[in-house]
Amino acid sequence: NTIDNARAIGIFIGDGSYLNNSSVNLTSCDIEIQQFIENLYPCITTDSSLTKDGKILKKIRVRKAKYDINKLGISGQTKANKRLPEIINTCDKNSITELLGGLYDTDGCVSTTYNKKRNKYSTIINLTQSSKELLEQVLYLL
Repeated sequence: NTIDNARAIGIFIGDGSYLNNSSVNLTSCDIEIQQFIENLYPCITTDSSLTKDGKILKKIRVRKAKYDINKLGISGQTKANKRLPEIINTCDKNSITELLGGLYDTDGCVSTTYNKKRNKYSTIINLTQSSKELLEQVLYLL
């Protein structure tokens, strides 16, 4: 199986809201994410503000994305109960990596530390989520 616009779906799971009978909304201060979504879907910026570090936080209503969300059966999910689409376990590798890539784009972090005693660098890839079940689904896919 293939997921259309898989990276966008991962972005919506991370930083989007898509309640039943409402449009898909995205809140982000990452200009690359904003531009990616705006190039993929018709969008309306509903609010914007300047963050403390000088970035523009945009609230975007993403038109026509509701179809993709509904098709995957994840409409109506809220912050604490977000899950990956059930179809994910039967999807092709590209769909899985793109969806996870979108999720890590919004809620992921990569950090490197240096251990002087061992003269060695360590890299940590981290994903922060409110939903334990979503984290368990991601762990299973990895």
